[in-house]
Amino acid sequence: MRHVARFAARNRWLLLGAYRDVEVTAEQPLADALGALPRETTYEHLALAGLGSTEVEELLEAVADQKVPDAVVAAITAETSGNPFFIREMLLHLVEEGKIVRREGQWTATNLTVEEMGIPRGVRQVIKRRLARLSESTNRLLRTAAGFTSSFRFDVAARVANLDEVDALDAIDEALTAQLLCSTGTAETFDFTHALVRHTLYAELSPPRQVRLHRQIAEAMEQVYGERASEHAAEIGLQYFRSKDLPGAEQGVPYAIAAADGAAATYARDEEAAFLRVALELLPDDDPRRPVLLARFGLALAWTQDGEAALKTAGEAARLIGAAEGHAAAADYVASVLHALYEQGFFEAAFTLARQGLEYAGGRRDATWASIKAIDIIRRESEDPNTPGITLDTAERREVAFAAGKRWSLSASALAVGAAPPYLWPFFTFSSRAELDAAYPPETRNLRFMNFRLGEYRRGVPILREQAAEAERQGRLAAAVFGWSGAFRFHTALGEFAEALEARDHSVALATRLPAPSTAAATVIGGEDEWRMAHDEDWDKPMVHLGPGHGQGTVAAWYRASGLAAIARIHARMGRTERALQRLASVVTAIEKAVGAAENYTRIAWDAAETLWLTERTDFIDVIERNIREKVIIPDFRYPMTDGRLALARLCALQRRDDEAVEWFAKARAVLDEQGARPLRAIVDYDEALMYGRRGDRERARPLLHTALEQFRPLGMTGWARRAEAILAQLDPAAEIPSAIEVVATAAPADQLDLRAQAVPGGAIFRQEGEYWLLTYEGASTRVKDARGLHYLAQLLQHPGHEFHVLDLLTQASGEGAGAVRVADGGLEVLDAPAKVAYRQRLAALRVELEEAEQFNDAGRAERARTELDAIAEQLAAAVGLGGRDRPTSSAAERARSAVGKRIRTEISRIRIAHPALGGHLAATIATGYFCAYEPERDIAVKWEL
Repeated sequence: MRHVARFAARNRWLLLGAYRDVEVTAEQPLADALGALPRETTYEHLALAGLGSTEVEELLEAVADQKVPDAVVAAITAETSGNPFFIREMLLHLVEEGKIVRREGQWTATNLTVEEMGIPRGVRQVIKRRLARLSESTNRLLRTAAGFTSSFRFDVAARVANLDEVDALDAIDEALTAQLLCSTGTAETFDFTHALVRHTLYAELSPPRQVRLHRQIAEAMEQVYGERASEHAAEIGLQYFRSKDLPGAEQGVPYAIAAADGAAATYARDEEAAFLRVALELLPDDDPRRPVLLARFGLALAWTQDGEAALKTAGEAARLIGAAEGHAAAADYVASVLHALYEQGFFEAAFTLARQGLEYAGGRRDATWASIKAIDIIRRESEDPNTPGITLDTAERREVAFAAGKRWSLSASALAVGAAPPYLWPFFTFSSRAELDAAYPPETRNLRFMNFRLGEYRRGVPILREQAAEAERQGRLAAAVFGWSGAFRFHTALGEFAEALEARDHSVALATRLPAPSTAAATVIGGEDEWRMAHDEDWDKPMVHLGPGHGQGTVAAWYRASGLAAIARIHARMGRTERALQRLASVVTAIEKAVGAAENYTRIAWDAAETLWLTERTDFIDVIERNIREKVIIPDFRYPMTDGRLALARLCALQRRDDEAVEWFAKARAVLDEQGARPLRAIVDYDEALMYGRRGDRERARPLLHTALEQFRPLGMTGWARRAEAILAQLDPAAEIPSAIEVVATAAPADQLDLRAQAVPGGAIFRQEGEYWLLTYEGASTRVKDARGLHYLAQLLQHPGHEFHVLDLLTQASGEGAGAVRVADGGLEVLDAPAKVAYRQRLAALRVELEEAEQFNDAGRAERARTELDAIAEQLAAAVGLGGRDRPTSSAAERARSAVGKRIRTEISRIRIAHPALGGHLAATIATGYFCAYEPERDIAVKWEL
């Protein structure tokens, strides 16, 4: 190498060399060469570190030729420190051992540890060869170090390895030089460079040696740390736990409890539960401390992600407490666990535990009984198919509120984060906003539900943010979601959209970590709905990635009426009048039966009134108007992005009581100005203009529309601005409307002034004429020969925005009484039986259910709709086959999806050749799959002649 270097100055050379620096000792020739090279020429020395997680993922996917689960990437990255050889060997080993498997074209795996993965033979051999080069003292120290759970103290390891200080120091030096150990930043503490080295050394020890090593480490740590041993409680407790098969393991209990205390102090719930589990396993069965520890363990589990384990543990703890301390103590304990279970969304576990708790509570009528009884009432209401979907003011609920009020009285300190269970809040009712305002001065209004009813958004924002941050610090995700989503909703109501988005992102990030659907996650969905109300955009987009959503059971029952009312409003906004009125009919009972103070009542009544306003219908208007007057306006309850006075103004306008409507519009302005609710305040001007526009009174409509636009534009209410601009353009086509926003109409109705998006110039035709189809688009025409896929396309074009299940599309595209539809490529034959009429009707209803469920992130309802859709597909599959021929074994729905999708794509490709503009339009707007749909851009209306 030195000889080559002498000629480097006279030639252009690129010489690459690689070596392991750990193997370059002073005696090796390379060491001398590296020292001499700078005298002959220059070179650059590059130190190659281990791969990062991103590079590890890329390498794993290259080796596997497939996406590798994140759990595998994380585990291998942690254990190999990015060593490419170790990475490849680990992946191949996992595949060979069946630890990760390919299912449906994807690699799947559970969260893996090295104990579960095992160490590949090739890796073990490499590590053993490196260890064989070391002295016996160094190997002894390293085998001892392998017994620690993470890093280790030099003096503790030396004591257990029975090495004097000089030999131990030499061993450390040799291990550092061999790069098997690395310093952790302190002089006395070290760790393994690769976790695989630790596991290889540990695996070489027999089980008896392993447990004795752990006990020796535990005792050595106690001796070395002395009075400061409690500072290392976690490690000592785990060492006793790993040696629990030896006598005296119970000595680790105090350390495990101390570690749990430390975790609890920082709200590390999972760690607290883990150390409590260790303490219980080390504790003798007859130890008197067991009931207390088990009770604490059950409560810790309730705050984690394991509701089933929490129920089992808490139930057993309550039984032991009842036997040792009496039923009163057991009931108190159950009440504390119910708070955690319900907040986390473990409703079924809470219901089961509440029944056990009521037995312990007996005839008590105090706060403990109220906490347990409230859960049982919620259970019965959620299981009642006739529940109106909103809380009712019943004698039983009042009894619970009275008993709970003896202790908490809804005071500021009692209902702060971590005090009274949030599920008790809806049990307290008030006759009016004034009563609530008088009972709780501003400094005590630290609750989301108080600020919602009072409408004090500006005052509520900092309180909610502070509560959210505190709950997050405590590890109470659901409570933090409540706070951040409340702030999101208040900022939206105030028109502070940048701040709203920031709070929204925070709430969503936390909601995605919730273990199950809960009332907390439902508030995020409510906030997203209000965001769309403020912007009048994205109504046709499902609410995805917002956390677990509504789900099934309790959350769906608790929010059923508010969910249905919101769905009715959205259908009305999208121009689907019949669907809107159908959903509206289902919430009239809730509007009639519930009191105005009930949770979400103001919002439900508002949505009902807006549904009528948008559809220009008067169905149920007497009931809705009377209840808004009596239960919203008179008590003056508030809610974000709603106002009872504006709702009443709309209802009066619908009934041609214009003078009365004008008075209510004026009252709405006054209240909304007071609240600082700028988005809704702007909508008041727009709605009054709309009232005049519907009457044909252009002179009164124009100035109000301009006033509304002057508010919409600065706030960024783009959808509302487009609506106002479109109406102005129709009222006065010759006038120029200054706007920074392009004037386009939306797919939603333009507020009943019969506005339509501009049609595509030249007309649009998609019509069969004998054996050919005439296709006209953007002024150009062509003809294509008949094919089955064109019938499917025609069916989709006839119903823009409507989803067709492929089996439904097959039967409808064939026409009534067609006898049979045969898709030869897929081997599917669908008989034209009378039952198909019923099937089609049910499929249509289920599509609506599925659309609504996905719109509101209602996982449970969506799953039920999909299940029934699949069941109908199976029933339709029963008709497959003619003349008794054997049916193909593959799924009817899957075969239909493949056949229909293939034919549609084939025809679009044919059309693109004959008519590029039309082909491009169809390619961009036709969706295929199990559900097919024609989904044109919202600002382009194509009126097809079919």
